[in-house]
Amino acid sequence: MFTGGTLAMGLWSFGVFGIYFFSALWLQNSLGFSPVEAGAAFVPMALLMATVAIQAQRLARLLGNGRTVALGLGLMATSVLGISFVGAGGGYLDVLPWFLLYGLGGGMLVPLTTMILGALPSDRAGVASGVLNVSREVFGLLGITVLGAILNARQAEADFLAAYQSTLVIAAIIVAVGIPVSLYSLRRTAQAAMAGASN
Repeated sequence: MFTGGTLAMGLWSFGVFGIYFFSALWLQNSLGFSPVEAGAAFVPMALLMATVAIQAQRLARLLGNGRTVALGLGLMATSVLGISFVGAGGGYLDVLPWFLLYGLGGGMLVPLTTMILGALPSDRAGVASGVLNVSREVFGLLGITVLGAILNARQAEADFLAAYQSTLVIAAIIVAVGIPVSLYSLRRTAQAAMAGASN
């Protein structure tokens, strides 16, 4: 559970860091947004993510932690794939539904932190927290680095928009890998994990 949960969180970070960074460039380079407009475009996504996060534990009790996290990653992957179909003539209203879907999915991953920290005995909580934070940072940097390398390689053959769209498809596939990981590794409940950790 600890390993699978950490991997799922890493895949989430991979998508979040990569999408935020390169989507800001895309909004400016392809859709003509100013830097301020590009930054403001993410505000509804962030607000929805925060709102859903508040209710995520309740949703996890209904669906189970594994299914909740898998659903969140699935929505994020679908959103990333959907953004890849927005062309040069698109506007903010074409992007907003996908951004909101991404925020909805991202908010569902809040139970991951509780499960990861609860998967180890209480005397190892510091280790669990440290590994979780490091994995988020490392996977986030990998998201920027790997997607950036792919984007640059594709941009040598096509314009920025075409390269960005193909990069998003790859990012969606990578985030979607977290779905089976979550369903398998997080199939136990948080209570069972804590009970096992105490024995």
